[in-house]
Formats: sequence, structure tokens, C-alpha cells
Amino acid sequence: MTPKNLTRQLNINSMLIIIFFLFSQTVYGAAIIIDHNCTDIGQIPVTRLNEAKNNLHIVYQHTSHGSQLVTGMNALKNYPAFGTKYEWTDNGLNGLDFDDYGISGCRDLSQGDSIDSYGVTPWVTATRNLLNNTSNYHVNIVLWSWCSINGHNIPRYLDNMEILISEYSQGGTSSRAATHPVKFIFMTGHAQGQGEGGFIYSRS
Repeated sequence: MTPKNLTRQLNINSMLIIIFFLFSQTVYGAAIIIDHNCTDIGQIPVTRLNEAKNNLHIVYQHTSHGSQLVTGMNALKNYPAFGTKYEWTDNGLNGLDFDDYGISGCRDLSQGDSIDSYGVTPWVTATRNLLNNTSNYHVNIVLWSWCSINGHNIPRYLDNMEILISEYSQGGTSSRAATHPVKFIFMTGHAQGQGEGGFIYSRS
């Protein structure tokens, strides 16, 4: 892998690494925005990375473009100079506990943009099923990804994310929220080089 290609993959992944850093701090309620300006992983202290490995238990559900985050994570994990610094596994036995394709019942946000028989989107129902299972009470970060955000109902997405937050975040109505609160990461559309005139910009 050339330095240029490695840098590109590191930049793809750095956004998620910084999310890990920020969520490893016990701060609830404050809005955290991670965007294209957040690319310098060297700013993250090793102590924060270790806190993330020790404290975060993440489930991630996606198809296609959502795999870009995992590609970047693998680039960091497999780069020899980093050793085990960015190690991760699906079950958390080594490094960060990051369960890729961890939520069954809905493939991604794009394919779950409808209302089901429970009056919510299918990905909300899938998330509830996962979080209500006592064997998953260790999960404290939930991340869903879009495929293409084009043509989808963004107000519906935002409203349904707020439903999950009201139920499972700190102070939520779910019985598990008091002892096992969950953070939910909002996802925008993937970059397609359209600029401010494109549908990605208008919907993100």
C-alpha cells in the first residue's frame, strides 16, 4: 500500500476513531458533530483510545457504502507500525468491541425507510429487539448507515432516531436506560463529489 493510499484510508476512518474518542468521555447531552474536518487521528491521546476499548460496545448495521468505515478501521488495524493500537474485533475479545453487521432485522437505513406495523421504521424495531435482549445490555453505542440517501425521508429518519433516544438514552423510558443507557450516532449520506448543488448536500 502506498503512503497516499494509506493516508486516504486513514482519513476515511479517522472520523469514526474521533467518535470513539469523544464517546469514551462520560459526557451526556452535548451535541457532538464529526465532519470532514476531523481527520487528524494524531490528536487523540492513547489513554482515550484505551478508554474506548475498555468502555465502548458498538453495534453497526450497514450495506455497501457503510463498509467504508470498516475498510478504514481495517487499514489502521493492519498497518504494522501501529501494532495493536487500533485493534478491534466483532466480539470485543481484543481491542475495540465493534460488532459489524450487528443488528438483524433490517439491512440499512435506506432499505428501512418506511413505517412498519409498530408505527416506526423497521430499523427502529430491529434496534429495539437487539437492545431489549438482556444478553445485549453491554451495548452502549448504536450506529446505522445509509446506502444512498437520495430520495429518502430525512424528517422521518430524524424523528425515529429521536424515538430511540427517548427510550434508551440516559433518562429514557426503557427499563434498561437507568443502568445501561445507549448513545446513538446520526449518519449523513456518503460523499459523491456533487458539491453544494447535489442531493447529498441538501439531505445531509
